[in-house]
Amino acid sequence: RNVPYYKKFVVLKSTLQDGDKSANTSPAPKGGDIIKSETFEWPVEIKEFDFSELVKNFESIRKNVLQGTMGTRGEVYVALQAGLVLCILLGTIPFLGKILFAILGPSLLLGGLAVSFFTATRLGQALSPWPVPTDNAKLFTDGFYGLVRHPIYAGLLAACTGLSIITESAVRLALTIALLYLLELKANFEEKALVEKYGVAYQDYQTSVPGKFFPQSVSEALPWNKPKSLPPAK
Repeated sequence: RNVPYYKKFVVLKSTLQDGDKSANTSPAPKGGDIIKSETFEWPVEIKEFDFSELVKNFESIRKNVLQGTMGTRGEVYVALQAGLVLCILLGTIPFLGKILFAILGPSLLLGGLAVSFFTATRLGQALSPWPVPTDNAKLFTDGFYGLVRHPIYAGLLAACTGLSIITESAVRLALTIALLYLLELKANFEEKALVEKYGVAYQDYQTSVPGKFFPQSVSEALPWNKPKSLPPAK
């Protein structure tokens, strides 16, 4: 049930009896001397929790759970949500935690470093830390560049993700996500300069290799990138 919008609380303040109010000669207040009350208002609506209301609604909640057709109510999302929350509470992934630590983490770390190293080596004299093409740069469209448009960045992201898994560091993983966002901005800046240098050739390359950091096959496999089918017209 709702209580009034302004809930009043009583605060007890220590004060002397009405007798002697002198700061120097008055005796110390006794237990029975306390006692001037004052009120202040809590400027929010307070709703008292009534456990009996939850019990009364249990049958309705049970019917809500059973309502609908199995497989069409979004059970997969609920199961994944519950699983992720459980992993967060446990601080690990049951059964898969050691596999991730022993296989996936090192694979991403070493594989990412290898991709970045070999791609940087291939650039040769055109390698530069700045996101603008050098005067002697060439447009590569094969090898790792045939999979993603920015393989050095892709390798760096993979290596950072692998290190986050190996060290079981949530902070490193969060920073890797921040790095992904930064590299997205950097790649956009870089590609504007590449279009200015190579013109239609680079635009055709963007069309043939749509993935910046992830191969198209990987991006298309992500559930949020799958085309949504429209419901049939009634």
